[in-house]
Amino acid sequence: FLLINYKKLGLLEQERQDIIEVEIPKMTGRTKKRIMKFLTEEQVLLIVKNLEEEKYKVMTLFSFYCGLRLGELYKVKVNYFNWAEWKINPKDYGECRVYGKGDKEGVALVPGDLMIRLAKYIKKQNLINLTDFLFLPNLPGLQLSLKSRASVFQKRLKRAGIDSGITKIELNGEIVEGTQVHPHKLRHSYATHLLIVQGLDIREVQELLRHSSIVSTQIYTHVDKEHLKKKLREKK
Repeated sequence: FLLINYKKLGLLEQERQDIIEVEIPKMTGRTKKRIMKFLTEEQVLLIVKNLEEEKYKVMTLFSFYCGLRLGELYKVKVNYFNWAEWKINPKDYGECRVYGKGDKEGVALVPGDLMIRLAKYIKKQNLINLTDFLFLPNLPGLQLSLKSRASVFQKRLKRAGIDSGITKIELNGEIVEGTQVHPHKLRHSYATHLLIVQGLDIREVQELLRHSSIVSTQIYTHVDKEHLKKKLREKK
């Protein structure tokens, strides 16, 4: 019901993707788990290359390298970053205050080169007030604006996924399941990147994803089959 009627219920695509990942009980009592395919860092950078506007390039990089939820991304303001402390050592990670589900506050760690790019973006966009939103017009009606803007971002990512060849299209014009690029896949891919590439343990990933329960983090602990094959070959 939720998956079919999510638009009527006012749910965002990201929230629909969250629902899809939940284990759904069958009549037999068994469960079915759908595992989302993740993007590699190289694929994310290819997607960025296929986005035209700097705004959406920055949003994509910010979402991936900080594991941001769509709601967290759009709530970020200029003064949420620790600019003063970060400028002491610009090559180091910066910090950004984020507000997740239920406006729960957390901290995202931002790579130094991304902090530099964000600073340039803020200057170019002429965001002179510390309370300015980075990716939303600073006008009344935030919630309405959030939904409409999120839809635009989703469409840009979808198009970039197709243009980069990451999203696969069937002969009948349908998108191959699991290959579509959307905002939540960036967060999912960040988690997988931390586990497989960076080699962090599950507790560290839980902290970086800002999960209150480790159970929520465990859905990201799947390992790509090709990665498993590679590890097995190395052990021969």
